[in-house]
Amino acid sequence: MWRAGESRILRPVRLTNPDPAVSMLKVCRLPAYGVHDGAKLLACSDELAEMFGAASAAEVLGQEVLTLIAPEAQERSIATIFRGAPRSCASVGVRLDGAAFPIQVTSSLVRSRECGEARLVLVRDLSPAALVVDDEPELARITAFLMRHAGYQTATYTSPRQALADYQAGVASVIVTDVSMPELDGVALAQRIRKLDPGVPVIFVSGYSTEPVPQIPGTIFVKKPFGIAELERALASLPERVRARLE
Repeated sequence: MWRAGESRILRPVRLTNPDPAVSMLKVCRLPAYGVHDGAKLLACSDELAEMFGAASAAEVLGQEVLTLIAPEAQERSIATIFRGAPRSCASVGVRLDGAAFPIQVTSSLVRSRECGEARLVLVRDLSPAALVVDDEPELARITAFLMRHAGYQTATYTSPRQALADYQAGVASVIVTDVSMPELDGVALAQRIRKLDPGVPVIFVSGYSTEPVPQIPGTIFVKKPFGIAELERALASLPERVRARLE
């Protein structure tokens, strides 16, 4: 079992989508589910476990539900999670590493083989969403890990063309893209995405590039290798949209 505040590695970053018909950017907006008996989790999806920083559902089953909610949000969340008719509320989740993040919780009564009456909870992560694009899988994972550490959900792609095909206006709070990629460089990718979504902020990253990086508002360059401090400074310099939560 874990307690809030314990040091744990953030959940792994997926570079593939189990359902090709649904883009990873849209997956950020979907809820994950769990079932509890009024106290402890009886069942949950791997997506819910990953949302809270676990490697699989087995790691959180049996956990008391309120330990997944930040202390300051527990009182206002109790009515939704444990009582009454189906309802939703805004709350604050706590990941295994102790990091707090905004969530929306919807709850309703269901029947369970284990305990008869139980409650189904649907949880949406409302954190800002970052589109991370790098044709090198390891670097894509590292960048996505750092963005999650900075408080973002990530939709991570190693194919810029697939990222472009999946993109819709308003689905990302920020784009973090490598500059030098063989099938479509990061500058061209950002230009095409901005035709669909003119206001989206962009962070270009590169260790070496011959491509000119646009020096325009809402755009910044970060040189590889970089850490969380460099990313956080870049994010702080970008327009307010970069901090916008999902609706």
